[in-house]
Amino acid sequence: MDKAELDKIMGLYKSHLQVKKLLAPDTISLYLSSINIFISFCHKFQKKLAIPEKLIIENLGVREIEAFIKYQMNEQNWKKSTMVTCISGIKIFYQYLAESENVKNPIRHFKLPRDIN
Repeated sequence: MDKAELDKIMGLYKSHLQVKKLLAPDTISLYLSSINIFISFCHKFQKKLAIPEKLIIENLGVREIEAFIKYQMNEQNWKKSTMVTCISGIKIFYQYLAESENVKNPIRHFKLPRDIN
């Protein structure tokens, strides 16, 4: 996924959060940031996670989310509340993609580990 394509999707996602979800501006910023942090993580660890060269967002699923959670909690010392907010933003993003782009939602059945809830 190139930057222009991602920027377009993120702009549409932001509008979705504003219009359909009626979220506060601060929450929208957190959710957009969550997506960017997750995608940056996937780029950084692309080889280790065996992600194909051309990163396609809908191909990133539960395995990548679990690795992301583990890394953020253990290596970056994120608090549980921060992780919950971040994962909420990612889950809503995937729901948005599934609804608007007619793509499969690879994390639709994902549940946060009990120790994070």
